[in-house]
This record gives sequence, C-alpha cells and structure tokens, in this order.
Amino acid sequence: MALRNYIVRRIFQAIPLLFIISVLSYLLMALAPGDVLALFEDPGATHAATMLQRERVLERLGLDVPIHMQYFNWIKGILLDANFGYSFLDGQPVFHKIVERIPATLWLTGTALVISLIIAIPIGVYSAVKRNSFVDLLFSFYSYLGISSPAFFVALIGILFFSLKLGWVPVSGMREVYDHFSLVDRIKHLILPATVLSFGMVAGNTRFIRSSMLEVINQDYIRTARAKGVSEFKVIFKHSLRNALLPIITIVAMQLPIIVGGAFIIEQIFGWPGLGRLAITAVFMRDYPLIMGTTMLVAVAVIICNLFADIMYAVIDPRIRFQKREM
Repeated sequence: MALRNYIVRRIFQAIPLLFIISVLSYLLMALAPGDVLALFEDPGATHAATMLQRERVLERLGLDVPIHMQYFNWIKGILLDANFGYSFLDGQPVFHKIVERIPATLWLTGTALVISLIIAIPIGVYSAVKRNSFVDLLFSFYSYLGISSPAFFVALIGILFFSLKLGWVPVSGMREVYDHFSLVDRIKHLILPATVLSFGMVAGNTRFIRSSMLEVINQDYIRTARAKGVSEFKVIFKHSLRNALLPIITIVAMQLPIIVGGAFIIEQIFGWPGLGRLAITAVFMRDYPLIMGTTMLVAVAVIICNLFADIMYAVIDPRIRFQKREM
C-alpha cells in the first residue's frame, strides 16, 4: 500500500514538472534563430507569390497565431486526442515517427548500459579490494581518460582503427529495426557504436563503484564478518557489494540523460536509425512538432528512471521504507 501511494504521489508531482519543461522547451524553440518557412519557399517565385505561399504555409502548419495559442493548441491535442502533432516535413504523425525509432535507440543504449555494468562492477570491486596496487592505478588512469574523452572523438578513433584500418566492423548502413531482421547483421553494426557509447560510462561507473566499495569494506560489520571466519568471497560479494550497489542505482538512473545525449551523437556519426538521429534531423530542419515530441519523451523517461531507482532502493535495502518518506 505504501509503495503504491508513493508511486501515485510521484506521478502527480511529475505532472507540473512536465508542464514546466514543455513551456520552456516551446519558448526556446520559438526563440531559436531560423525560419521554418524558408524550407517551403520556391526560389524562383516572385515576391508576391512568395508572400502568398508563406501565408498558406503558416495557416497549414498552425503558425499563423501567437506563440501562446500555438502552445495551447499543441497541449490541447495531446491531452484530448493524444495527438503530438504532425511533422512539418512529411506530414506524418509525430507519435508514429517516434515509436518507429524507439526500438533502435533502446537496442543501442540498452546494450551500452549492460556492457558498462558488466565491465565496471568487477573492475570497481577489484580496484577497491586491491587499493593502490598497480592494477588499481592502471584502472584509475583509464577512468580519467574515459571520463575526459568526448564521445564523438572516441567514435572517430574507433571508426579509424576498427572499421577503416582493420575492417572488423562496418561504419554504418544499419537499417530500420523492422526491415529484414538479421541478428548477425544487427550485432555487426551494434558492436562499435555500443562500445563507443559505453566507453565513458564504464569509466564513470568504475570510479563510483570503487568509491562505494571502499566505504563499505571499512565498516565495522565487515570486520566482524571477517573475524568470524566468513570467506573473503562472501564478505566481498554478499555483504559488501550488495550495500555498495545502493548509490550506484541512483547513479545509473541519472545517467539516462547522458546516455541519451551521447546516443544522439553516436547515432548521427554511425548512421544509426534511432531516436537521436531523428531528433538531430528535426533540429536542423526546424521540425518543431518533432522536436517537442522527442523532448517530452526524454523528460518522461528521466522521471520514470528516477522513480525506478527509488523503488529499487527499497527492494535492495529492506531498511528503507516509503512510509518514512511520506511523513
């Protein structure tokens, strides 16, 4: 009951937050430089024909009213009809265009997240147990290197060596998720972008896990477990790691904006047919409904992940109770 009430309360708290995000995003989009009507103008038309054409396009796109009315019409369509508008470029529903790209983005970001955790957890634990050893210093150097390296730079280095020089993996050419599915082909195209996307995540997660493990293994109950003769394997992986993973849950949840932001760049570099590439194309083409749709989707995803992190806190640590949070 307490968990259900907590989830409902958090959902209601998210509603005004999403409203504020939508207002600010719409205003920033409207104030951005550039003229969307330039995409529809005929360079060879006369001035009078151009002005008439602009008026018709404004009316068709719903841009012939003040900005506050444009926002009101947009938000009314979402609340009443679940309609996120239509793309300025091809007239397709924004919702359908986003849904078509979500599987590819989830495929990429999910794989990168799994890779980062599979690598970071054992490295972080080993670095904490073997503190100040040569291996720990080596992993620390990698962590600083990974955190400070931009995703686009790592992507270009990966393309140069593993695609162009060695020819192990393709640079681009990934098709839509629904087109001619071939698991082997997907994996070939997925290896390099997922590895590049996880490069910085591994470095950051390794540092967090190492710090969390160092704090836990110095606790009194860990010394007591060792004094009682508990094996070192159980001390590290049963008693220490479980408690050390608590802050990691929040960190992983908060990494979602970073993962999505990095995926936008990676998808553009590797020609990955995901949501990030769609959003970047929408920005360059000033496709306002599509920009707003992707922005709100990312905002909802961040809120859901934060809620999931809070729930997992209570699952992993029974000492945490939602009744206390509702006081």
